[in-house]
Amino acid sequence: MLLDWLRHEPEVTHKLLHGTAMFADVSGFTALTEQLAKEQGKGGAEAITRIMNDAFAELVEIVFLEGGDLLRYGGDALFCFFEGSDHAGRAARAAVDMTKEITEIDAGSVELGISIGVAAGEMEVMIVGETEREMFFRGAAVDDCMAAESAADSGQVFAPPPLAELIPGADVAPAGDFISIVEDDPDTPFGDGAPDVQLPEDQDYSAFISSDLRERLTLALVGGEHRPASIGFVMYRDEIDMSAEDRVAAMDDLFAHFRAVCDRHHVAFLQNDVYPEGGKFLI
Repeated sequence: MLLDWLRHEPEVTHKLLHGTAMFADVSGFTALTEQLAKEQGKGGAEAITRIMNDAFAELVEIVFLEGGDLLRYGGDALFCFFEGSDHAGRAARAAVDMTKEITEIDAGSVELGISIGVAAGEMEVMIVGETEREMFFRGAAVDDCMAAESAADSGQVFAPPPLAELIPGADVAPAGDFISIVEDDPDTPFGDGAPDVQLPEDQDYSAFISSDLRERLTLALVGGEHRPASIGFVMYRDEIDMSAEDRVAAMDDLFAHFRAVCDRHHVAFLQNDVYPEGGKFLI
């Protein structure tokens, strides 16, 4: 999404998209990390990095096979979006396949699981910042898929009831305020797997990577490690009834102010992430 946007409409800072959003949260990595740290020390960090890379590679491949976009990694979670024909059906198929795939991943004595929420609707996408830039995602589809995931247990795919009308071939069941997508509608995968991403040499995308992370990547400090650290989530909320222009301006001011505070206190900024009715900064 970002690459196409910057290639074809680099001057645009706001879009309103219609499709199906997916929020998927993987469970088991925290317990596995603690176990491997005790058993293997530094070797445990390398082991958990390998297992997480393998797990997310398999899950993301399923998203790509159904023509979805991976928009965010956030801790143990994925945020994805599906546009175009049969976007809800493709998101539902991907979600059910992901719940099956996670059980096949070898994580030793720890059993990995995944809970997923999907929801169709509108999503606002904004690009803010100058020397350092961020994508922000807001809208009913974002809020609804996160609410559905929050209600789901490991191995379950939940969605708002109206989604059932968009996936008539799927097997669904009532689940409180939501529906549970028990089985997908078998179909030929929509896409061909992971896209062949070619970064044009005339455009610099590094501004979309936090400068704090950029430094580590430049120095090739990308291996796993265990060390004492404090992690923070800073939640924010915004006003739904703002115009698109005002919302972009407000988010731009918020992001600039937050980065300045992080720099002043020597705190590493990691990324912006989705959160109901607003978002959150990871530090």
